[in-house]
Amino acid sequence: MMDYKKLGGFGEREAARYFRKKGYRIITKNFTCRYGEIDLIAEKSTILVFAEVKTRQTNNYGAPAEAVGYRKQEKIKLVAQEFLLTYDKDTDIRFDVIEVMAAPSLFGGFRVKEINHIEQAF
Repeated sequence: MMDYKKLGGFGEREAARYFRKKGYRIITKNFTCRYGEIDLIAEKSTILVFAEVKTRQTNNYGAPAEAVGYRKQEKIKLVAQEFLLTYDKDTDIRFDVIEVMAAPSLFGGFRVKEINHIEQAF
């Protein structure tokens, strides 16, 4: 039986690692408010990035980013607005999607097959 929470947590950790390697500074993970949650909030230069991470082992049900439909995008925008108001941020923002393709590891857990970073996804 697949443990989707473990798979999702793995993907979020790998996405944060990917961001750091690309020169981003992680502001927070799993920011939650009354409107919902954002997986990663990161900063690079003067841009604040709100990132939704989608982790999959196959594309049987479409690409991971396809799971971030209009309703999910609107929810993420509301959460981002709440973050900006709460922390009094006035900066350029961007909404990204990070697709993490994972495979089972020989030693249990998962390993990364591929990471696809979609900047300005919506």
